[in-house]
Amino acid sequence: AVPSLGSTTSRAPSAFPSAVPSLRPTISNAPSSVRVVVSCASLKCVERLAPGDQDKDIVDPEQIYGVRCCSDTFISYFEPAKSQCPNLWVYSRDLSPTPTCVRDATYSQALGVCQAHGARLCTAEENLNDCTRPARCSLNDEKVWTSTPPSAV
Repeated sequence: AVPSLGSTTSRAPSAFPSAVPSLRPTISNAPSSVRVVVSCASLKCVERLAPGDQDKDIVDPEQIYGVRCCSDTFISYFEPAKSQCPNLWVYSRDLSPTPTCVRDATYSQALGVCQAHGARLCTAEENLNDCTRPARCSLNDEKVWTSTPPSAV
């Protein structure tokens, strides 16, 4: 068995010890290499972009954006998507007893909100095709988390 940290027992020395002792592990403050995609929540957002702004961005998952959840199957309290997006239901609230709009979430929090509903984050395409606009919560002018992989941007 491997001894736990702080244990007074030790294993037998290595048959081929290194000349220099190992350094203690450090926690890096360097930015994460993981990136995720946010997009405008609707065409309304695209119309209001400042010159040079993009309708999709690849960002750090610890940034804060709104949430749009999508389901390919009916969920009773979700809103039906616009007619050009059949078989899609959308929602932007949490699963609390008094559902609250989720406007300020990290990527992992956004995933958790949608998964709690049995749904997923909407794709950038669904947002930019205005499918998710009925989700309410005044996010139509904002960028929201998506399930779109960075390689697709």
